[in-house]
Order: sequence, then structure tokens, then C-alpha cells
Amino acid sequence: MTPDPATTIDEMAARWLARMVSGHASEEDRASLTLWLEADSRHKGAYMRAMALWRMLDGAAQAPALPTAHAVLPVRNRVHPRLTRRRMLGGAGAMAASVAGALVLRNYLRDEQQILQTGRGEVREFALSDGSHIVLDSGSRVDVTMRRDARDVALVEGTGWFHVAKDKTRPFTVSANGARFVAVGTAFSVSREGATRIVVSEGIVRMTAADHARAIDLHRNETAMIDRAGGLKLARLSDDAMNRQMAWREGSVGLDGETLREAADSFNRYNRTQIVIVDPALGDKRVIGWFSRGDPQGFALAAATMLDAKVDRQGETIRLMKK
Repeated sequence: MTPDPATTIDEMAARWLARMVSGHASEEDRASLTLWLEADSRHKGAYMRAMALWRMLDGAAQAPALPTAHAVLPVRNRVHPRLTRRRMLGGAGAMAASVAGALVLRNYLRDEQQILQTGRGEVREFALSDGSHIVLDSGSRVDVTMRRDARDVALVEGTGWFHVAKDKTRPFTVSANGARFVAVGTAFSVSREGATRIVVSEGIVRMTAADHARAIDLHRNETAMIDRAGGLKLARLSDDAMNRQMAWREGSVGLDGETLREAADSFNRYNRTQIVIVDPALGDKRVIGWFSRGDPQGFALAAATMLDAKVDRQGETIRLMKK
């Protein structure tokens, strides 16, 4: 474990202890810990404080012992020196360091879990503790679990865009409908509106699906769609098509041959005013264009012009039908 120059001794001790109690410590880790403890007498004291804090935080019966060479000798009875102002200040400083160490240790030993979600019409960006960012589309939710060796995100509903901070020691995994998308440092969106779809806007994402034995690496401008029956479809997008796929982050709906029914569903996710397609055959027609997601009336009028249809609005319902 290579220390950051700005990392305090208490923080390093907390990291070492977290490694030792994780169950993944190797012989090399133990040897490195021994060297770290021998490098400075203060290191052993910080490590012992971390062990005591670990017992308090987790109620553990035992903390991992120091390496054999550092067995703690019993302290002989002695007369304590007079308590002075300087010693009181020193004790206060040690207490503050212990509190700081407790907070650091808690972060290393416990998983960080949170639920992020948006309401109808809301598109929101969230910053994660590792430096990653998530943008959630309207009516979306993710469950995030940050571990010491992994970053797991479950897309429960809707669509999310993930800009992943690089950390090779902690893969970033998004799961949706049985599919898993793993990245280290990249950007991509995942949607589970009906079919599960991923669009990679930066870097490489490794995809594994429940019904497919092999993993597939997806690169920039590539997309994959897994339908409800498990069918897989791969495609490469032009820059224009990519921009349309990402338009929702900028408050727009980009359409490139989607059916009128699919387009109406997109607008209905954002607005109280709902578009209803009266004629089923009309819903199968394809539409193209770039629209403000907050203007369902403008979209309906444009679609009616394209498809030789008519619009009838009653309150918060817009009805599209054949002429």
C-alpha cells in the first residue's frame, strides 16, 4: 500500500487495519505491514489505536493482532507525571486524532449505500463519493453500494447516464434486468424501459447478459439492446445518432425513426399532459426530429403534419388520430 503524501499516520493505520480485517490480506500485505510498523515508532501506536476503535465500531470480540515482532510488552507500574496544561492540550490533540481516525476507519470498514431517484419531469445529476457522476432521467432510480473493492449500481427503473471515475482497484458495475455492465473509467447510459439498452459515449464497457455465455466489450458510439426474451442486438451509432440518444440530458427528445407510440411514451414520462394515440396503426408510424421534452403540444402538432393526422386537445390530454 503506497501512502499519499497528504495521508496522516492515523489514516494509513486505518487503511492497514481495514485491509487486515477484509479477509483478502495476502502474505505480501502482512510483510508490508510489518515493514511499515518498523519504519516509525508512531506507526505502531496508530495501528493499536485503530484496533481499539475497530472493536468499538463493530463490537468485535477480537481485532487482528500485531505481527509477532511487535507484540505489546506489559507496562510496569509507574508514577504518573503531574498533569500540566501542555499535557492536557496534548491529550486533547490525541483525542481529536482518535476521532478523526474513527471516522476514517468507519469509511473503510463499512459499505456506503444510498438510493438516488427522480420524479416525473425531473432530470438530475448526482455526485458519488468516488468522484463518479450519475445523471438520472425522469422517473428513474438507482441503488448505489460503494465498497472498498467494488462500486455496484442497480438500475431499478428508468434511465441513467454514468460518468465513472477511474479506479482500477474498484470496478464500477451497473446491473439491470439480469445484465451487467462493468467499467473502470468511462461514460455510458443504461435504460430499462421495456428492453435493456446501453449506449457507450466514452471508453470501453464490458457487458454480460444472463442468457449469453460470453462477455462483450462495447466501445465509444456502440450500443446493445437486450429484449425481454433475451435477444441481443448490437449496433454502431453515428455522432448524430449518439447526440440524439443523449438528448434527454439536455432537456430534449431526439427521434430518429422511433414509432409514434415510442415517441409519445417519451413525452409522457416528462409531462402531466399526456399524448394518447387513438388509432393503433398510426402509433406504428415512424417519426424523426428534435423536440423540447416540455412541449408535448408542439411535438403532437409536428407529428400530425408529418403523418397527415390531426390533434384534439382536451385539458391535459392530447389525442392524435387519423384525419
